Amino acid sequence: MKNKGVSNTVRIKILKRDNYECQKCGEADKTSKTLEIHHVNPFYQSHDDSFNNLITLCSTCHKYAPNSTEEFQGYISDQISAIATVLSKIFKKVIEEYTDKEWEGLEQEIEKEQKLPINT
Repeated sequence: MKNKGVSNTVRIKILKRDNYECQKCGEADKTSKTLEIHHVNPFYQSHDDSFNNLITLCSTCHKYAPNSTEEFQGYISDQISAIATVLSKIFKKVIEEYTDKEWEGLEQEIEKEQKLPINT
């Protein structure tokens, strides 16, 4: 039995149940463009599309979610990883906004600041 993903009807019900928020990092997206539905117990093992086996994750958290029910429970409850996920998203956005030339300018400013004497 091959999984073609959950139906759009089920997807919407899970998103509503989870308040359109990633259940790992808390990212909210009422448009649901960055949200995905994850099988807690992997579909290839269980063939289970029930509501109890589905959870909303953002695309980043879904990418790193383990394919083991036991490991997933630890993953979803680990708040440090959730913070790391949010920070990685912020860092990615910052990197995308600057050109190489702008990064060079920022690096030069940092070097100048590091050479300044500290007033005590």
